[in-house]
Amino acid sequence: MLEEAHLIHKLDAYILHAVAKMAREKLDANLPVLPISVNLSRLDFLLQDPFAVAETIREEYRLPLGLIQIEVTENALVGRMDSVLNGIQKFQKKGYPVLLDDFGSGYSSLNVLKDYDFDTIKFDMKFLHPFTAKSRKILKYLVSMAKDLSVHTLAEGAETKEQCDFLREIGCEKIQGYYYGKPVPCEDFQQYCLDNDLHLESCDDTELLNKAGLVDMNQTAPVAILYDDNEQMTMLQANALYLDALHSIGTPSVERVNINFRSKNFPMNEKFRRFLERGKATGQWESMMYVDNGQYMRVKIKELAARGTHSVHQLHLSNISADKAFDDTHSHRFDTIVRNVLLTYDAIWYVNLDQDVIEIIEALAGTRVGMQFHDTAAAMRCFATRYVHPADRERFLAFTEPAALYERASTSPKSFIAAPFRILMQDGRYDWLFFTNMALFKSTAREMLICLNKDLMESNPDRKAIIRQMIESYGIAKDFFAAEQDSLHQGAVAAMLEDMGVEFFWKDRQHRFCGVSRAFLEARGVRDVAEIRGRTDKELV
Repeated sequence: MLEEAHLIHKLDAYILHAVAKMAREKLDANLPVLPISVNLSRLDFLLQDPFAVAETIREEYRLPLGLIQIEVTENALVGRMDSVLNGIQKFQKKGYPVLLDDFGSGYSSLNVLKDYDFDTIKFDMKFLHPFTAKSRKILKYLVSMAKDLSVHTLAEGAETKEQCDFLREIGCEKIQGYYYGKPVPCEDFQQYCLDNDLHLESCDDTELLNKAGLVDMNQTAPVAILYDDNEQMTMLQANALYLDALHSIGTPSVERVNINFRSKNFPMNEKFRRFLERGKATGQWESMMYVDNGQYMRVKIKELAARGTHSVHQLHLSNISADKAFDDTHSHRFDTIVRNVLLTYDAIWYVNLDQDVIEIIEALAGTRVGMQFHDTAAAMRCFATRYVHPADRERFLAFTEPAALYERASTSPKSFIAAPFRILMQDGRYDWLFFTNMALFKSTAREMLICLNKDLMESNPDRKAIIRQMIESYGIAKDFFAAEQDSLHQGAVAAMLEDMGVEFFWKDRQHRFCGVSRAFLEARGVRDVAEIRGRTDKELV
């Protein structure tokens, strides 16, 4: 009736005043404020300048741009009208978001998109009622078309979880409907959100998510959206193809991905963080290969937008092992790479605590490939008795105690721990070997790999200079071991060396203060430091 009487523009101006006043009151009370949409009709553009009216009101209430959004119904745009077109352009040029309401309710929808520019289109609820296979297909292609036009999407009339899940899956950015709640008075809205654990977006997050929302989730590639607040990564969305790639490595859902991201013990977190930072630094697509659950995976990342320390990223994930286009030549190349990496270890033991068994994968020190030992604790004690240096046995048994070993490895930031021990070799000498224990994180059983490799420093011709540099990097000064005559300094040196396992001290013929550990002597067949006190400086060195 107001339209027929040409009075509708007065009501709409009143609504703009009411909205602006409410927003100002919330801002003054330091309450969170959400953008509010105000509907304008065709007559608003014919009977007045709605842009001038809105700007006067916004300035009166000192509101930032973006808090008032303008909605125009599809029916108001039937037949191209210069007054409407010019009015919409004025709003957009100033920075007002303009939304097309009830898209699909009329018969000229595509012409409207051709003739006018909008920030967001709102799909009419008729698309969801009835919710059929045909309506799903139409909505999916409409969302992709909108994103291709750089237009955001919103669906009206969502009433069921099935509808909301589908809309998320196809990448519809915003959803409104009774599934989330029926209309409530303004004064009850804040409490309703708190009661239903609904969180309001910050302005910064809105800007980031608007950028991410333009990514087409229906493309023929595994796509996901990642949010990063510089402390924790969160996967916001993944399409069906991305989920298929996750399923191939035993990850059931986006929720599981986020649980892993929140876990400090997830071994990929540190690597993925470095990968993400590389993408931030270059602003280009970056790629990373990794092995997960026996599958070769390739993940690509590109930053979409950043605001302060927060950012959003687009991900692509593919299972190379399962890709038919990834031929045997490539597969063989990656297998060769992995095998050569394994060659850096002198021995590898597989440990399954649930089955209480150790299997030799690569052999060293009296074992053979394929051998199995039941009762892991007894096997470790036997190995310690036969092959571990007596001075290291207690420490070795403490390190390899099966249950504690798995617990310490699985809860460490990188899912592995390492320690050096002296192991008896076939030539009768004791060599230092590093034992690296890796917990197999995604295994349903308590499984580990214990990898042994020799101390590489022993074969390094520059080890003396390198060790000196290492000592200095730990804050031990060059002159720390210099000759000092006062007993206080010598006592301090002696105490520190004893903490490091050095037990015997003497002065050489140039009065330099010297020391050596009992373990060092025993490993070289020397029973007592007295046996070397009479040797020459060269022999001493």
